[in-house]
Amino acid sequence: PLSICDVTAPFNGTEAFNLHTKDLELANGQSGTIVHYYLTQAAAIANVTGTDLPTPYTNATPTTQVIWYNISFASNGCGTVGPLTLIVNPLPNATQPFYAAFEQCEKDAPIDGFMNFDLSSQNSAIILGQTGVQVHFYPTIPDAIAGVSEITNLNYTNQTAFSQTLGIRVTNTQTGCYALSSMDLIVNPLPNPFALPIGLTSTCDTGNLGYGTFDLCSYTASILQAATATDVVSYHLTYQDATANSNPLPCMFDNFVSGVQTIYVRETNIATKCFQIITLNLTVNETPIVPLTAPNLLQDLYFCDQDQNNQNQITHVDLTQQTPFLL
Repeated sequence: PLSICDVTAPFNGTEAFNLHTKDLELANGQSGTIVHYYLTQAAAIANVTGTDLPTPYTNATPTTQVIWYNISFASNGCGTVGPLTLIVNPLPNATQPFYAAFEQCEKDAPIDGFMNFDLSSQNSAIILGQTGVQVHFYPTIPDAIAGVSEITNLNYTNQTAFSQTLGIRVTNTQTGCYALSSMDLIVNPLPNPFALPIGLTSTCDTGNLGYGTFDLCSYTASILQAATATDVVSYHLTYQDATANSNPLPCMFDNFVSGVQTIYVRETNIATKCFQIITLNLTVNETPIVPLTAPNLLQDLYFCDQDQNNQNQITHVDLTQQTPFLL
């Protein structure tokens, strides 16, 4: 048979065949032969000049068509006829014009827009359930078209920061026919939550027991800074909860660890789902205690009116003498 791939739109099983690419095979090493191709056996036997098929020849029957050849010696005209099957092999299926991007959140230091991608993890999505096909990756679409510089190490680091478009060939292992597509490798940056100073996350303890109520949601805008439109913040008791984005704390939170309690803040980019986690220390500050009850009740102070006007019951008073009792 003479087989070619169905590479011409509308991909309907018809292609232009260069019939004479079979001449050498039919001659089988014999010299001085002439080969002509015909639609029918009768035409091949008649071998009438001008009735043979042109080349290139587009098959009239989609996918498969049998034509006839006549091979003869130019010296004496003696010849042989035989059938030749023309086959148009379909291309494998491939998502056009591109596959969904392969995205990762940048987590490897240094933060530079480069990450390792396991390209083999994408094979299942690329082959679309087909059997008998292989996936080949190339650094660029032109490389895929030319079939050069194939990526053989599928643990691949993108070559341009943050984004690179790979060329893809999906190849039928029996026919060699392939379909072209592409896939973007994208490295998404992590959010950058602002670590709040301790003074912004503290409250006064009126009972001096080390407990208080914190309005966690009041910290959100400060943590997000300029990312208020793109990111969201949640608060969690443990690092594990923050990583899993589970069990978020309510806005109004009562600490249950006396004095200082550490919680975890997760900032998540809404579009990419990339997140960063920081700690937040909730501090309950002691409130000074004023002795209002016996036996520590402050004693009243009495002064004599000894200024220039000693009859108006107004005079200079030194309150600092009470300081030691307050402390």
